[in-house]
Amino acid sequence: MEIIINFINNICETLFNSDMETFWTAFGSIVGAFVLGFSVYQLRVQNKRQNELDERQNNIEEREKYQIELNIKQSLFERRVSSWNILSGLLSSIEEMSGSSHKFGINPLLMYIGLTNNYYLESIQEALGGINLANREWRTNPKVQNEFLKKLSEMDNFSKEIMLLFSGNEIEELKKFVTVYRNLLKKLYANQLVVDSVRQESINYGQNFDNLSVSNKLEERGKKVVEEFESLKDVACEIKTKDLMKQLFNEIKFTA
Repeated sequence: MEIIINFINNICETLFNSDMETFWTAFGSIVGAFVLGFSVYQLRVQNKRQNELDERQNNIEEREKYQIELNIKQSLFERRVSSWNILSGLLSSIEEMSGSSHKFGINPLLMYIGLTNNYYLESIQEALGGINLANREWRTNPKVQNEFLKKLSEMDNFSKEIMLLFSGNEIEELKKFVTVYRNLLKKLYANQLVVDSVRQESINYGQNFDNLSVSNKLEERGKKVVEEFESLKDVACEIKTKDLMKQLFNEIKFTA
């Protein structure tokens, strides 16, 4: 800018010491100098404004990035807490049932009720059916049965999700626990269908229920279910012995 001003001063001195042709030439140079100076000024203003806009945009992007990271962290924390609560509820049900497997025998219903005695599975507790108080007949609820199938699928996904949500050494054992739990529920459901079928056949054809139970191997089915329940108890005991839920809890605290 100082160069332009000096240039204009030199031209002005020339104006006072020159003829008309030189005057207009010098005048044109002055106008050009003013235009040049104004352009330089405008350019500086625009650059300053652009820099301010760029800085503002960078700040907005940084805030958005921070918010996204915060949302992801919050979502991860909430999902981990939810998973911990589900696992805790399932383990509590097993603990309450410990030492009671001899009571189940070939009847899958009692075991099923015990396994679903938690908030995560309470919606499917009547999936095997129940007594109709009006006529004392056994009844099934198709809606609950559909919910049961959905819950099995959900548990399958949950067992896999554990591997994604957590990274500690405990995840393999916890995944196994959920998988064995799910498979046992499925087996109990299948056994109850057989029991219902035998009961209905006994009513329809007037056959002895005990004889039909033997021919349909209900006792063998019941023993296999009890064995699977004992396996589930062993996995739950291993989780408790190794204090895996505490390890999981500490990992959740680290996320927060």
